[in-house]
Amino acid sequence: MPPYLFREDGMQLWDANGDFAADFVNKIHKIRCRSPKDDAIQAWAKETSAFDKAAVPGFPAMYY
Repeated sequence: MPPYLFREDGMQLWDANGDFAADFVNKIHKIRCRSPKDDAIQAWAKETSAFDKAAVPGFPAMYY
């Protein structure tokens, strides 16, 4: 089987970006949001899951 270097490099970047985003959200969440009532976090979750915006598959429309 031939090596798929673009795919391998792309997956490393994908994983690194995912780790960065998760770490960032977790840090901001600890600092700004002690409950799911934080309007900024809820707006971000809604926009990220909205069909006409980011439309990330499987992303929750509410952040708990």
